[in-house]
Parts: sequence; C-alpha cells; structure tokens
Amino acid sequence: MRAFFNWLYEKDYTECHRLEKVRPPKPREKEVEILSDEEIERMFASINPDTVLGAGNLAIFSLMLDTGLRLSEVVTLKHRDVHLDKRSASPRPPGYPDCIRISCGTPMPPGFC
Repeated sequence: MRAFFNWLYEKDYTECHRLEKVRPPKPREKEVEILSDEEIERMFASINPDTVLGAGNLAIFSLMLDTGLRLSEVVTLKHRDVHLDKRSASPRPPGYPDCIRISCGTPMPPGFC
C-alpha cells in the first residue's frame, strides 16, 4: 500500500504522500498452544515403540517435549550434535543457547553441558 501511494506522489497524481506519517501496525504475537497432560499422554499412547518407526517417533516426540525444539530444528540435528553420555544436544539454531539439556525427568546439574 505504501509503495502504491509513494508511486502516486512521485508521478504527481497526489500533492502529498498520504501515507508518509502512517506507521504499519505491529504484528500480533502468535499465542503458542501448550499441550495438556492428557494430550501428551494420548500422543505417547498412540506410538508403538516396538516398531522401528514407532521408536523413532517416540525419540523425536520426547526430544521435542523435553527441550522445546521445533520439528525443523530436530530434523537438522546431526549425530555430532547429540551427546548421549552428557544427555545433551548442541543443535546451535539461531537464538538458542549453545547447549540444550535433555532432562528425561531427571534434574541436570548446572554446567553439565
């Protein structure tokens, strides 16, 4: 819209730039929906860990749930990014700390990564 009014002004169709002082609205922050305990239980119940696909899905879902990583961040993890001995992962996506602790329900000591 601003570009169109700028063009009108530059081509002398208008006497002034009508939107010069108008600021675009701030985008709304997306509200993140958090899974309820019941939804998490249903997700785990729907996964069959006795199959190769189910075991992989269980690992991915657990990693995402424990760390807050997005699916796009999980699928870009490399083998070298995951440290099973320290129970940590270092995906290094933009805006995240260097190390993300994988808690698995057990508190991790500070500085463990």
